[in-house]
Amino acid sequence: MRQFNTHPRIEDDILTEIRNINNVGKVKGPSQGLIWEKSQHGCVKAFKRRILEQGLVIQESRCAWCTLLIGEQGRRSIHRDHIAPKQSYPQWTFLPKNLVLACEYCNGFAVKSRLDTVRRCDLDYDNTDFWLVHPYLDDPAIHIEFEGGDRTVGITVVGKTDKGRWTIINLQLDSTGLTTERAKDFLYLRDSASLPSNYRSLLDKATGRDKS
Repeated sequence: MRQFNTHPRIEDDILTEIRNINNVGKVKGPSQGLIWEKSQHGCVKAFKRRILEQGLVIQESRCAWCTLLIGEQGRRSIHRDHIAPKQSYPQWTFLPKNLVLACEYCNGFAVKSRLDTVRRCDLDYDNTDFWLVHPYLDDPAIHIEFEGGDRTVGITVVGKTDKGRWTIINLQLDSTGLTTERAKDFLYLRDSASLPSNYRSLLDKATGRDKS
């Protein structure tokens, strides 16, 4: 994990339109989730598009949790992930600071999904106490260390604090599968640039990175 020094910025007119949909700021329970999932309003689509486009730049096309490449570069699906799950905290469904981009594994039903990440809820999001390491509010380097690899891609992961260990355990960041995938990403980035073009092409095809 890496700390993100900024979050996606959404224009005021888009946020105002969203608030006006059934007074979304006051809606409780599943209704906000339905607005997120089912709404065809242009403002909701624009909000999601901004989260995706800006998030890819902020996160350098990497999953906020496991750090693997996502989207076209990593050939992994991109999920807009609510850090505090929208089912439990609907008031933050459209709060940009509560959203990151994650791979399909980290945000899937088997891992994060509706995992309750909030230890103590506060009316002020910034004062909320989270169980997990928050990419915007915390410095991940204090809580989690990725070892091996380099600054861009670490391989094995170690918890340095209780919050770091909670994050690793509950998001399964130290699973054999994710560790193997991070090792593959590191080796690809390290070695591919020095390969002759024909071998580079074969490697791209073998790792699903071939764009032809």
